[in-house]
Amino acid sequence: MNLEDLYPFVLPSAPGCPDPTLLHHLRQAAIEFCERTLAWQQDLDPIVSVVDSQSYAMVFPAGSVLVKLLAFTVDGDEANVVTPEKGRRLALNDSGRDVAWTDDRVSVKVHPTPTEAGVVYGFKAALKPTQAATAISDSVGEHYAKEIAAGALAGLLDMASVSWADPVKAAQRREYFNDRIGTVSAQVAKGFSRGAQNVRGFFY
Repeated sequence: MNLEDLYPFVLPSAPGCPDPTLLHHLRQAAIEFCERTLAWQQDLDPIVSVVDSQSYAMVFPAGSVLVKLLAFTVDGDEANVVTPEKGRRLALNDSGRDVAWTDDRVSVKVHPTPTEAGVVYGFKAALKPTQAATAISDSVGEHYAKEIAAGALAGLLDMASVSWADPVKAAQRREYFNDRIGTVSAQVAKGFSRGAQNVRGFFY
């Protein structure tokens, strides 16, 4: 979904706001929302192993960057995402346990280092828009347009020396934005299920 599609949610409360300013605040709100809720989740393109290569570049959808690695599979079998410190420790100790981690949120490292080509590594990731993005995930835009618009308005209405400024409403929009982030974060953590789940922790 293009961020421009969210303009109608914002413009009635900020009449006269220039498009570049509107786009900037929507982008910042979308980045914050995705970063804090982990609501934009996606399976990345599979990575195929190369002999004796431990590090691999991850490929993200255009206009997105990694927030957190959520899951890792090896030829379809579940493995573990660990912290960089734990990954390096397991590699140093030559553990046979399949793990993955990222030091820079751009590339991923796996252990054990593959001794054969053709092993398929799968990753599920939480993403957020880049600072140059003009679009967000269709799913995020469809479900959370009002939340992202509220985050954008929190910034827009708090601007100084503009005709649409309204600090009181800015504070109200920020409170709503934060409240919804808390609610959505809890829903995401539960997998949008009302029932109790066994939740397994993963870390980048």
